[in-house]
Amino acid sequence: MATSEISLGIATLSVVLTAVYSFFAFKILQVNQRVTTLMEEQLEVATRPYVSIDVITQGSPLLSLRVRNLGSSAARNLTLTLDRDFYRFNQKRDENNLKAAPAFTTPIPSFAPKAELVFDLGVFWAIAREPEMTPIQFQITTAYEYAGKKTNETTYIDLNMFQSSAAHAEPFVEELKAIREALEKIATK
Repeated sequence: MATSEISLGIATLSVVLTAVYSFFAFKILQVNQRVTTLMEEQLEVATRPYVSIDVITQGSPLLSLRVRNLGSSAARNLTLTLDRDFYRFNQKRDENNLKAAPAFTTPIPSFAPKAELVFDLGVFWAIAREPEMTPIQFQITTAYEYAGKKTNETTYIDLNMFQSSAAHAEPFVEELKAIREALEKIATK
């Protein structure tokens, strides 16, 4: 009888230890799955393309729209869609309509990392003067693929922030002005 009680106790202890071991093994598996998911997400963030759209001045009163890939892989089948007509430099001709430009009408098969497109828009005072041709607010939708995934993003552009802003010339522009002035002085002597 004592032997069967000992055997029963050992069997019960074995069942309890197996249950505890299974519980901890299950918890470890859950933590490992979360870590794996987190690592996959971090890898995607580090290696995916990021198509960015902004407006730049490049040291002059001229406003330019810039589209660039800030990521570390190519954006595949990139499509850019402008929500309204924008006639650059207030010239209402088809070739000046940014919405009709090839980059906005034809998909770009591969937009490489660090690739950049720049479209001159005009100067703010002229843009603001004719908002039906050169809207101050518009949006651009980008759609592209990477690693079997698709993304759709909309960027809202508001040119009002450039109102009353000053453009500072690039240092090389100042140097060119100084050279020109020196040449003019030489030419007049």
